[in-house]
Amino acid sequence: MQASTIEPDDAGARVVDVAGAWHELGHRLRAYVSRRVTPADSDDIVQSVIVKLLERRAEIEADSVRAWLFAVTRNAVAEYYRQKRPAVDLDALPDLAETDSSDDAERTIGALSDCLEPMLGALSAADADVLRKVDLEGESQIALAASLGVPLSTLKSRVQRARVKLRATFDVCCAFDLSHGGTPIGFERRARCLPRTC
Repeated sequence: MQASTIEPDDAGARVVDVAGAWHELGHRLRAYVSRRVTPADSDDIVQSVIVKLLERRAEIEADSVRAWLFAVTRNAVAEYYRQKRPAVDLDALPDLAETDSSDDAERTIGALSDCLEPMLGALSAADADVLRKVDLEGESQIALAASLGVPLSTLKSRVQRARVKLRATFDVCCAFDLSHGGTPIGFERRARCLPRTC
């Protein structure tokens, strides 16, 4: 039979029986902490949990002592690791060099944008027109669907197919170097590229 973790105080209110709670759960909390931190630090963390239990025993709901103890213990372990993280003195770091606005990605995208019109010319007039209006001129797909008299879902599909065709045209003409995020950071023009002006 488990020890009661509740005892009446002088005013008759029910408060947590610290000794009973610790007798019932202390060994499990010690095991929990010792699996997560060094043995030397384990005792300090467990002691801080006991101190919090003593300080707050009047505030703890009698039927939630177990949950409270484990929550406080988890938080104490997390705080231990937060304090162990190495601090970085930002003032001690050397100044970063100014980033050149014409880095690889910007230069590549700038060069590819010069090829955009010839690549659009390789598409059908309808595909090129829809991409010019939506992607270059910034017309909303809702407004364009209304002006063309087609449902929005139809226009969205048309725009998506046109983008895929444009990408395929670029892929035929260029071999891309991509960053980890998928941004083009370099390209080489292939000999079989159809729009010769690119």
